[in-house]
Amino acid sequence: MTPPDRARLKARNLELFQRLEDLKEIALDCLGGSAPKELPPFGGGTASEGEVLVAPERISRNSPCPCGSGRKYKHCHGAM
Repeated sequence: MTPPDRARLKARNLELFQRLEDLKEIALDCLGGSAPKELPPFGGGTASEGEVLVAPERISRNSPCPCGSGRKYKHCHGAM
């Protein structure tokens, strides 16, 4: 693996880790804080050669919240 490929992979891993942390916060909010504080270790599956991984679609501020409340994301789980 060439150094640019490693750097790109490292940046992608950091992006996925941040997304996981965001999802953890959303889950804690939905469960009222009753979830365990630490997530179990990730199984670490690998993509087979030639398989294309697709990033999950980002939630826009004005789209409906995925929790099903019927409110806009910015007024529900997007409010900080």
